[in-house]
Amino acid sequence: MSELREFDLLKYLKDDGIYLENVSLENCSMASSGTYYLYFKKCVFQNVIFDGEHEEWGDASFFECEFRDCMFCGNFGETYLDWRENFFKNCLFENINIEDGGSRSSIVDNGFLNCNFMNVNLNQDIHLLQLTISGGEMQNMSLFSTNMISNVISNVQMNHVKISALYGDNIMDSITFRDVFLEWESPYDPHPDNNIFYQCDTRGLICRKHLGGEYE
Repeated sequence: MSELREFDLLKYLKDDGIYLENVSLENCSMASSGTYYLYFKKCVFQNVIFDGEHEEWGDASFFECEFRDCMFCGNFGETYLDWRENFFKNCLFENINIEDGGSRSSIVDNGFLNCNFMNVNLNQDIHLLQLTISGGEMQNMSLFSTNMISNVISNVQMNHVKISALYGDNIMDSITFRDVFLEWESPYDPHPDNNIFYQCDTRGLICRKHLGGEYE
């Protein structure tokens, strides 16, 4: 995804925000807009780099959008990634890679309503904090070396998902697990991790908890 042209969001500036609807973007990069509110509806992003460019991506809403073969990174992988307080509804994420550029990054306080995640790889040291994910499906995902703390995930079907993380204070509500492997270490050892599994179908879930160099 190198040498991609930069898409100018400011061309769509209206009053206090940037609004895009029914727009297809392909083979480009897109930097955060700074102080402007971002609104996307029924947009398709194909082979797009969402670049933090030293600023956080935040205060953006995405409705019925598709993200395919995209990368989310900070300054083209050179700095941290910081995505905060964004909202996604009825969106599709397919063939997605998330990179942090070598320093710890954060995806915090984002909401996902009825979104589908297909072939998503997050294999960096990234904080996943206070996320709300409700409805939708996760299929063929790998989340490794992450900190997953204080997230609420409900009414989601997980298929062929592997997670290895510091894992604490998470609520899993009405989740259907199919071929899911969860390997976690408590961020609060030796104290309880305070994870809650409520009304979940765990017949397809394998858990392994790390305890002081060993697993239970």
